[in-house]
Amino acid sequence: MIPVKDFENGISAENIISKLNTENIFDFEYTAQERDTLHISFNADTTAEYKYFSLIFRDERWREGRNPFFTSISKKIASGEIKLINKKEIREE
Repeated sequence: MIPVKDFENGISAENIISKLNTENIFDFEYTAQERDTLHISFNADTTAEYKYFSLIFRDERWREGRNPFFTSISKKIASGEIKLINKKEIREE
């Protein structure tokens, strides 16, 4: 599946990147390391409704992208939900 840039519900890659690069929006202690990847997906009832995007921490900034799938070692450190405070603000939890 091809990643999207916007879930069309107030959550977009642009909004999350902006928040991640200006403040800590996680509800647990976390400091991003080079090449850390954040995978965000929309819980859908069907495969046709499934949407996702991935963000990568490179050169001390979050941006769209991910590590190469077949040549990277993955380690899941947390999972959670994004809570919309209002249409303009998001919080990762």
